[in-house]
Amino acid sequence: MARDRLIGYYGKYSLATLGAEIDTGTLTEDAYYVATEVGSSSSLPAGIETKYVFQADGTEDITSSGDKVKELTFTDLCDVQKWSLDFSKAEVDVTTLCDDQNKYLAGRTDITGSVEGVYTIGTTDTNGGLANSFFDIVRQTDAGGAVTIDKIDGSPIVAILYKQKDTDTGETEQFYVAPATVTSFSDSVSGADAQAFSSSFRIAPNEDLNFQLVSISR
Repeated sequence: MARDRLIGYYGKYSLATLGAEIDTGTLTEDAYYVATEVGSSSSLPAGIETKYVFQADGTEDITSSGDKVKELTFTDLCDVQKWSLDFSKAEVDVTTLCDDQNKYLAGRTDITGSVEGVYTIGTTDTNGGLANSFFDIVRQTDAGGAVTIDKIDGSPIVAILYKQKDTDTGETEQFYVAPATVTSFSDSVSGADAQAFSSSFRIAPNEDLNFQLVSISR
């Protein structure tokens, strides 16, 4: 039976990287792409627009279609236990002296998010990851061995926040695509408890991607 009511176990958290722009050849079956240009003779899925994500079926030959895309590669972060997103709009007070009651207009949308998890060596401290947004990470193979230093990398991220990760026939895969800036990272140790970390981020403009919820019916 297809899932429509979801529980936490169906979700997950990933980071995405964008490949170089592609304007020739056939797209890879089941790979995820963002459209960067939709040609007049487009072979991309009907209805797609630039800055939005789709999954290819391997029949899209963009050699002479005028289409351009970038492939999205997902890396699951298996140190995460939970994630959250918060959506809000500022209330702008436009009340004047002639009004009998306060009047407000909705301002711009603000989207923030957070993740919490168990600190995992090789994942939480990965090069370009959440922790690396705030401090250098020094790696040495052994005493006297070569040293690698991952310098602070405060580059924007593309978070993939899954509501439904199942891709079986009959299911609907669903995830947020969230271009964001990491705004905080917290690390802690407490007695016999798991070593926990948390991190916050804010949705930020991205020249290739819009914030979006993607649903793909199988």
